[in-house]
Amino acid sequence: MEFALPISPKTLNWYRRSYEKKISMAIPIKETTPVIAIASFLIFLSKKEYLLIVSVSLGLMGSDKGCIFCKIARGEMETEKVAESDSFLAIKDTHPVAEGHVLVMPKQHWVTLLDIPDTYGKELVWFTKKVSEKLLEEKGVEGFNVVMNNLEAADQVVPHAHIHVIPRREGDGVSVLSGQ
Repeated sequence: MEFALPISPKTLNWYRRSYEKKISMAIPIKETTPVIAIASFLIFLSKKEYLLIVSVSLGLMGSDKGCIFCKIARGEMETEKVAESDSFLAIKDTHPVAEGHVLVMPKQHWVTLLDIPDTYGKELVWFTKKVSEKLLEEKGVEGFNVVMNNLEAADQVVPHAHIHVIPRREGDGVSVLSGQ
């Protein structure tokens, strides 16, 4: 059995760099009370950034504690499964951008693509291909997009690696790259 850290050093460095500038804009603690200093830092954060900091503070980032996708993988939450392998799970997206939108996720907790061990790469591609083939069998589906958002700048919201497989139909008006 292979052991891998749930967050790669590259991912951790990205989080650290993304907050250095915002931290430097906050009022220094020595010039005010700790509460005001923390509040001045928080006003510079987006909702996603705030949730990320809370997750890191509570030990949720980089672990499966409280991770919704880990709960789904363990069978602790109900969801509509599309396919399953030993290492991966495909479920219907609860906020689909197109009818039939599916999420492919590892059962083990890894935050981004950078964190998934290389030994799982072949199975991930094979599993995503099988899910895509299944979507193409649905009525009206003429193509599909495979998209993976990694880190906040790429609009990753859930800190658990996952791939979006989005079925496409002629004239569906879906614009995957612009997020519409």
